[in-house]
Amino acid sequence: MLGARHAPTLPLAAWLAALLLGAYGQALNVGIFRAIGRDGVYYGARLGRRVPWVEGWPFDAALAHPQYVGSALSVWAGALLMGSARPAGTVVLAAYWTLLYVVTALMEQYL
Repeated sequence: MLGARHAPTLPLAAWLAALLLGAYGQALNVGIFRAIGRDGVYYGARLGRRVPWVEGWPFDAALAHPQYVGSALSVWAGALLMGSARPAGTVVLAAYWTLLYVVTALMEQYL
């Protein structure tokens, strides 16, 4: 693996940032799945399935779209770990992926 070969050369700060971003991102994603279940995560409400309304974690984390934020944070954690091999390409890819989450969140909110 290309990234595994370069990962040991990363500074400690990059490792810690990736760990924190990835851990919080995955905590949001797991929290979403536990809170609203498979039907909520996979657009079941648009298919006529009942999705519970949840006001607790992770919807109380002051984030409009915690699932997309969690996924984007996980993408950036991976980019930090893999970026030493091709930093410019990794940033462009992570930014593009994040933009897709932003567009999807806007579509969900306004359409």
